[in-house]
Amino acid sequence: MIMSIRRSQPLNRIFEFYLPLLILSILPFLNGGESELARVIFLSFVSIYLLLFLRGRRKLPRWCLPICLVWVVFLFAALISTLFSISLTLSLPAFFELLGIFLYFFLFLVIVNRPSDLQIFSASVVLVGFILSLISLFYVFFPPSSLPGINLVYASFGHNHLSDYLMFVLPIIVVVFLRQKKRHLIIFSGLLVVFFFINFYLTFARAAIFIASLLMLTLVWMYKPPLKKVAFLLFLVFVPSIFILTFLVFSDTKFGSRIFETTIHESSWLRRQVIKPYRNDGRLEYWQQAYKGFQLRPLFGNGPGTFRITSSRFRSDSNVFSWFTHNSFLQASSEMGFLGLLAFGTLIFLSFSNISPPRINSPYAWPLFLGGVGSFVQSV
Repeated sequence: MIMSIRRSQPLNRIFEFYLPLLILSILPFLNGGESELARVIFLSFVSIYLLLFLRGRRKLPRWCLPICLVWVVFLFAALISTLFSISLTLSLPAFFELLGIFLYFFLFLVIVNRPSDLQIFSASVVLVGFILSLISLFYVFFPPSSLPGINLVYASFGHNHLSDYLMFVLPIIVVVFLRQKKRHLIIFSGLLVVFFFINFYLTFARAAIFIASLLMLTLVWMYKPPLKKVAFLLFLVFVPSIFILTFLVFSDTKFGSRIFETTIHESSWLRRQVIKPYRNDGRLEYWQQAYKGFQLRPLFGNGPGTFRITSSRFRSDSNVFSWFTHNSFLQASSEMGFLGLLAFGTLIFLSFSNISPPRINSPYAWPLFLGGVGSFVQSV
């Protein structure tokens, strides 16, 4: 196996990693992960699973205690914001979703208690990415008749948010490829790299493509692989990127804009992804809407999950509307006010400041760290 698990690893340790992620990989089949059943599975599974671990008296490392404390403060801010929300119907599910994310984070801290565990965790991340990529490819050729606009496998509008997950997968699988010595393992891992890059480019996520390119160049600089591997990776990074960016530049020409206006209501997935004028992005407008929402209720915010109401209220153009600000800090400030923003910023700072890949004796520390950096940059 490319990401071989040492024989000394007990079977139950491997099971601990794969079961939660395999359960999560089922959720996209349930109406893109947005059905009520998916929400129940998301929260109930981790609650029961975590209780089983705590019964085994698993201990948390001391370095993560401040992060958990800030998490509690962040959830408290989200709860207060929910109680004063402009829409309890939207804020309650959003609050429980945040609670579920914290429980999965806490579960990860309980399971991963030594550097060697990162190998199993990385393998499980890649496995789930493979499953999600297969689902996404299936939907490219057989578009779903009904799927929520925001999901992890298909671009109902905008880009495919599978790019958010593959931002973690790509550094891992590239490092696996760079570390191989035997010819058959180099070929197999290279095919996996190609597979994930194809799925990544099919998301047509402009910012993600740029960020991932920088991450790949960083890994090439760090590992200094043989020339053939360098040429292979640079080809995968630059040739498709230039091709896609050329279409994006074309989208902002008069001819491209004319095609966009005449085909905006068509259901062609490829045309919607390729022809996307940047001036129609609306991102700056969303940021202004979030700031106005923060000004309106600066202390507790408007409530988790309520930006869609804020966006509708402050939009200057009827077509510029979104559920999300496309900036995590502005989203936190608009929905949870100053206290939530402060807790969120502190949480991000502590998370990165407590992770030092050079001090972790695992070849997967750096790719996981770079995936986190890429995900963070993409969210701001």
